[in-house]
Amino acid sequence: MILMRETDMKNNINQILSSAIRDHEEVLISCTGGNLVIVSQDDWEITKETLKLLNDKIALRALLNGHATRDKGRRPAGKSIDEVFDDLVD
Repeated sequence: MILMRETDMKNNINQILSSAIRDHEEVLISCTGGNLVIVSQDDWEITKETLKLLNDKIALRALLNGHATRDKGRRPAGKSIDEVFDDLVD
């Protein structure tokens, strides 16, 4: 993560934006009214999906169970396409 003051941001905006987009680097800007973080849109979309998963108790439990199964050297049981999308069928 890159840390900088608001005044430094004004002088380096092109470098900051390039780092966020090209290098997937978060940039923390310290301002008098508070702080803000600049991230690329791709990284933000990934973060939103992660937060959505963490708030979905069923999906999170399934993910953690899959990791635990793999950690034991076993392969998680797979599901067919019909099983995966069963809840979408009218």
